[in-house]
Amino acid sequence: MQVFGHAIRKLKVQANPARVLQGWTDLPQQVSHEPLREHEIAEFVERLDADTGAAATKLCILIMLLTFVRKNEIAHARWDEFDLDNAVWVIPAQRMKMRDVHVVPLSRQVLTALEQLKPISFGSAYLFPSLGSILKPMGLSTPNVVFARMGYAGRFTPHGVRATASTWLNNRGVRADVIERQLAHVERNRVRAVYNRADYMPERIVMMQMWADFVLPDQAVAGSTLFVPLPQQCEAAE
Repeated sequence: MQVFGHAIRKLKVQANPARVLQGWTDLPQQVSHEPLREHEIAEFVERLDADTGAAATKLCILIMLLTFVRKNEIAHARWDEFDLDNAVWVIPAQRMKMRDVHVVPLSRQVLTALEQLKPISFGSAYLFPSLGSILKPMGLSTPNVVFARMGYAGRFTPHGVRATASTWLNNRGVRADVIERQLAHVERNRVRAVYNRADYMPERIVMMQMWADFVLPDQAVAGSTLFVPLPQQCEAAE
């Protein structure tokens, strides 16, 4: 449309043949990535606890909430990416949107969730194997199905988890650089990006534990035990 419009102004053509195609297809609906408000986060956790879906799927969503990684990064996570002794998850560059290695500090709550998850991943290399084969990870649509079943269809998506955590942390006065690095966002200022190689790891460790303690306040004391209800009849990811 714009190319032919420019050509008309330059007297190169007399008509815009692309105009007849305007509106020939419907644009997809915009997906909401709006964050939950602070008072809604506890309700989200309660709904997740009460959901009747597979235990592994619920743990996937819980760990996604606690680490605020992207959906594909958690759904396709592999056990060999985790260093549980040092409480870090190292996501390889090829699995990251910006193709940079990303390190996620693991809170006590995440470590306990991983302990629960291990026996129900059935020896798979993936944390969340698909229902059909332990050689494949769960489908990326699986968390969305649970979000919809929990009543969040059309108003809160897995991607909105990242905005939820970021908003809460910014409101708590956590430095923006620290939050942005944990979100694995690229520095928009090109000059600053060249010189800023800091990973802010000590601050990120504290930040991730602070967020986890808010999300699961009953587990804020070191040494306590996280419990996610495990459905009796569902032991595999949906």
